[in-house]
Amino acid sequence: MRVFFLIWAGLCLPGTTYSQSNSQPVLDTYLSVFKTNTADDLPLADDVTFLGALLPEPIVGRDQVIVFLNRVAPSVQLTQVKQAFESPSGACAELVFALQDGDLIMEEAHCIRIRDGEIVSIRLYFDPRPLLEASGT
Repeated sequence: MRVFFLIWAGLCLPGTTYSQSNSQPVLDTYLSVFKTNTADDLPLADDVTFLGALLPEPIVGRDQVIVFLNRVAPSVQLTQVKQAFESPSGACAELVFALQDGDLIMEEAHCIRIRDGEIVSIRLYFDPRPLLEASGT
């Protein structure tokens, strides 16, 4: 996963100017969703997209992403931030979550792209096999 972080750190959306100083506070606010169990105060762009390994298609739009995060956040416990970093286009964190009352531990990378202080995309990277096995799928 570390190689992925190095590659991601150099990516920017073409034609957009980014401010690196905005990334860490926005990442901290995003991570707080998994402690407070609410995404209502996230600085999301109206056209934000959320992509994850088990989603059949991206979730698009501020309201839809908030509903999704508010549904998921109470079922996971953020146990560790292994590493986090900023890039000119956003921030990324390698996280450890406990699911199913701590019986299942998942390592994930959450990458957010930021424009004008708002999250324009959230992308999760993880190996879904342990989750699928635990659910009997």
